[in-house]
Amino acid sequence: MAAPVCVLLSALVMFAEANYGADLAWKKTAILQGEYWRLLTGHWLHLGWVHWAMNQLGLMLILWLFPQLLIKGRWVTGVVVIGLGVAGGLMFTELDGYVGMSGVLYGLVFYGCMIDNTLPFKIKCLVLAGVISKVVVEQLWPEVNAATAEQIGGMVAIDAHLFGSLSGFALGGLAWFKQHRTEAAPKPVT
Repeated sequence: MAAPVCVLLSALVMFAEANYGADLAWKKTAILQGEYWRLLTGHWLHLGWVHWAMNQLGLMLILWLFPQLLIKGRWVTGVVVIGLGVAGGLMFTELDGYVGMSGVLYGLVFYGCMIDNTLPFKIKCLVLAGVISKVVVEQLWPEVNAATAEQIGGMVAIDAHLFGSLSGFALGGLAWFKQHRTEAAPKPVT
């Protein structure tokens, strides 16, 4: 249910983008002037339908890989917290405008790996190694995203991937710590 809701919401925003996109996109100067909704709404906008489709397929793959994200609205928590982490991190870069969900998706991979116990540990390590490798490579050699930039019709915001990964790791770490602290707590004697 979560993936279709997310896809539908994102599609509705895409249709509204022609009229309201300028008012919803992450834009540093506007945020600094008090338009704080842009910290979250910019993640729902995209450069075009190809960009949108890539992000929605990524979201569906993540929710399929990590089904425990669907329990108790964890995916909503992830999207909001990681989205704020990405948006906040981008405030410290030279970037002035941003749209897209890829930073949030990178974070959801980290969060999912840390809270979901349905995937074998070795598979989760491989997934994380792949994501970490991609983030490192694109930070060192941004030109590796040239083909993707051409497909989506704009620059790939590699710092969004970095801040999303860091935010997802932090959120996942907190959730993991809370879960394991609860499991390790002594049981009362009755």
